[in-house]
Amino acid sequence: MPKVILPPEIIYKIFKLLPHSLLADLLRISEIRPYAYSVLYRVVTVVTMAIGAELFGRFPTMMNLEDGSNYTVIDGALASSHVVSHDDLVAMVKDGRASYIKLITFRTPMALLDLHMKYPSALRSMKISVSFDEYIFERNGPFGIGWALKQLQRLPYNITEFRSFPHVETIQSADELATGPPGDKYNLMKELGTFENLTTLQLGTEIDLSAIRYIPRTVTNLDCDVCLPDDAVSHQLDFPRGLIFLTIGRRTWDDRRHVIDLGHLVELVELRTDFDSVSLFVLPRNLETMVAFGGMNIDLVSAQCPFLKVFCCVGPCLSEQLCELPGQLKALRVSGPVIDSVASVDKDKLCGGHKRKKRKTEEASEVVKFPADLLSLRIEVSPQKPRKLFSDAPEARLNKLATLYLEDMTTLRDIGPLPRFLKTLHITACREIEFLDLGRLLVLTHLSISRLPQENFEYEMPASLTTFEIEYCNFESVRIKAKNLECLVIRRCYIEELNDSVLSIPSCIKALDLSHNRIKTIDPQFRFPEGLEKLSLLQNELSGVPEQFTFPSTLECLYLQKNNFSGNFAFANLKLNKCPKLKILNLARSKLLNGGEPTSLIRLYDFPKSLISLSLEGCDARVIAGDFTYFPHLEQLDVSRVEGVVGPFHMSCDDSAYLPDSIRRIWIMTKCFDSETFSKFALMVQSKPNFEFLQILRVSSFGELTIPVLQISKNGISQALPKDFSELFHLLPKVT
Repeated sequence: MPKVILPPEIIYKIFKLLPHSLLADLLRISEIRPYAYSVLYRVVTVVTMAIGAELFGRFPTMMNLEDGSNYTVIDGALASSHVVSHDDLVAMVKDGRASYIKLITFRTPMALLDLHMKYPSALRSMKISVSFDEYIFERNGPFGIGWALKQLQRLPYNITEFRSFPHVETIQSADELATGPPGDKYNLMKELGTFENLTTLQLGTEIDLSAIRYIPRTVTNLDCDVCLPDDAVSHQLDFPRGLIFLTIGRRTWDDRRHVIDLGHLVELVELRTDFDSVSLFVLPRNLETMVAFGGMNIDLVSAQCPFLKVFCCVGPCLSEQLCELPGQLKALRVSGPVIDSVASVDKDKLCGGHKRKKRKTEEASEVVKFPADLLSLRIEVSPQKPRKLFSDAPEARLNKLATLYLEDMTTLRDIGPLPRFLKTLHITACREIEFLDLGRLLVLTHLSISRLPQENFEYEMPASLTTFEIEYCNFESVRIKAKNLECLVIRRCYIEELNDSVLSIPSCIKALDLSHNRIKTIDPQFRFPEGLEKLSLLQNELSGVPEQFTFPSTLECLYLQKNNFSGNFAFANLKLNKCPKLKILNLARSKLLNGGEPTSLIRLYDFPKSLISLSLEGCDARVIAGDFTYFPHLEQLDVSRVEGVVGPFHMSCDDSAYLPDSIRRIWIMTKCFDSETFSKFALMVQSKPNFEFLQILRVSSFGELTIPVLQISKNGISQALPKDFSELFHLLPKVT
């Protein structure tokens, strides 16, 4: 079969659409590895705080059942970024992977300064973002923000972003950037003008109007809180005229009606604000996105912004009469009180102008007038006026609406028929839901419900539905009928037993997430769907499984971490050898050693040979029988906090394999090894052809959490997470 040759830019666009878990698998193929790297490493964040890096760098603990990637608790700034430790970045520089980075964020300027000293040319082709989030934990003595800023001014790099920038600092000594007596305040904003490529600035402290003029005119993306003076109520804020994105807020409040004039920002396309509801805005004409959490005069917004496409207004509406929402909107998020201020569709138009039809219309037939071209709508809290939200009448029909969120609604019974062409529907904390009406939604593919008050859930889902999520619902039973449902999530619903009366799952399910429930037992007659490929029972209370019970033979991923299997429970009882396709098995902290038990045994041959990822972290096994070469395709292994790991890694035979050649990443603790044995072990893993790193961990002061201490790669041994950059203070040039 001939090969299909595509242009590189087309291949890159295709790879951008792939989940990161699949991209990681594609790294094994040398011909397409550069394309996978170019997507995975395009945006990188360097985390140096030990606990932070631990959260991002460790073994996957949950699965995203929609795309196979891993759930990770991260903040918004990191959500689309590949997160690495400082030492990981050094390894990427050494082996050339860093050349694929386009934008790199350092969570402390000291990490950037450290890398510059070691590899001064490594960052020359990248855009650099510097955050001061972690710097507060490192600064001491005279080395304040001003000192760090002066060091950054000397670097020959393209620094485009500053985040969490504390623009005012108290002078501590004569060695600092500013001249003045200790205790004086110095506005560091004055020094930003030397950063000629700075386009993004997020201020960590409130800024006075008088200091706004110091913001570099190159900035196009600004996030700041402003302090309004007491002697005026009208303000034209002297922001850079080239601003494209602006987030503006206040930390102090008063009752005066301030007028905020932004009309001169002719390039501004997105504005986010939490200004109080008594403030008024003069807005630029070209604005496309407006997010207001403090209330807004919708009439003024409509009049001033004819090109507005995205509008969020969850505070009160300040319009003095019923208003019309901007007609060109594509996405809208509003609260019930705002909807009460929105005009209705004309009744005569709804009835076609005929009195006979009009008489047949119900008394409360008024319908809220939403923009006809809406693609996404989110409604929070019920409106008080007795009007319908939706209608099938041509003048009120939302044929383009694809995504709908309904939250905290007292009833959904009288809102009218849901738009027919919805693809995604989220319902949270709502009452009186007519699930039978979902049958009319012919293209619905994703349904999410949470915090519903009803006791049972027994419905047939639309044939188009492929993903269904249930969360925080205290249902006594869940019985779902579906034809094409592939992914089912029932999380935090306090299920205590798996049996056919409590849970009925369609046979078409491929991925099932039952994590964060209270499942203690599994009925001997209960069976998961035979075609199931991914299953998560993370963080339940299972102490064992019935003798007759077996997992589906089609299973590829199984997450059993944080359960209550006792020390004498044999993993052979799971019968996982009947799952010949199993690739990912996570048993972390699922097996607890009771004080009265003399030993706890894990036999590796109780697991299928097909595994590529295995976590036994924290299983308290005193003995591990077998060796890890039993798994010829094993790539990831976490045996930290496992006392018995010294058995398979006794290192007494120099010619023994100990680990398969496929191994890439290992997490381990050294307390069970003597120094000679561990040195041999480290040399052995470094010799493996696919080896990437061995991470040495210790138990943190938080008890359960383990954090990296050392990391071993092919390049040698180094401190995995540098927590103190104090040695740099003596190596960097002194500021004069």
